[in-house]
Amino acid sequence: MNENCQQSYSPRDMRLDEEKKAVVVQYMPLVKFIAQRIRDRLPSHILLEDLEHAGMLGLMEAVCRFEPSSHNTFKTYAEHRIRGAILDDLRKNDWMTRTGREKYKLWEQTVRGLEKKYQREVTAQEIADVLGMKMDAYFDFLGDAKMGVFLSLEDIVQNKKYKEMPDSEQMTAPERQVWVEQVKLMLTEEIGKLKLDEQLVLSLYYFEELTLKEIGQVMERTESRICQIHNEVMATLTRRLKRRVER
Repeated sequence: MNENCQQSYSPRDMRLDEEKKAVVVQYMPLVKFIAQRIRDRLPSHILLEDLEHAGMLGLMEAVCRFEPSSHNTFKTYAEHRIRGAILDDLRKNDWMTRTGREKYKLWEQTVRGLEKKYQREVTAQEIADVLGMKMDAYFDFLGDAKMGVFLSLEDIVQNKKYKEMPDSEQMTAPERQVWVEQVKLMLTEEIGKLKLDEQLVLSLYYFEELTLKEIGQVMERTESRICQIHNEVMATLTRRLKRRVER
């Protein structure tokens, strides 16, 4: 699929023949799906249209770069490129607000300080106490900081900053597959340590692909409470994985 593509992959330079244009049109719903799933985990000021635009550039790049002889299917390869393009755009354009950035930095510093002090996993209540917040205020605080949590977790999955080996863009397909399987194993182990209701929220959201509102209806909780559980679980998993890969 990489024939007749320019070697430069900037938007201006990519040229697609009719066959490749048809592939782009075929996979546009995939861009919208991935963009929406990422959007659901980010602060409200980030527009879905901006994520979809970045994802479309990732799809076009996938069409140009895909090697049919590789071990991946095109769909798998395109998912990686689309997701990567959206995340790169989020980082490059610094979509995190100043307030959100400060809150995430404060949250991470607080967690690290408590873990160093107690030499163990710390609870949300302990974090909230140090921050001088009641639990509802703490969950609101974490909601504002969740983009930093999300991107930090993605850095782990993409193997950036944590391992003394090339990041995911420089990995061969087998190397990347090995790393992804390692992260999946660590995630599975850490998810197994969560409370049952926390595990259920993750299962319904990521595997059954229900919305937070739908999960609330299933679990007979408010959408707000399900959002709180989700944010706290993602923060917990992120700091646990960071601690494991930094050892």
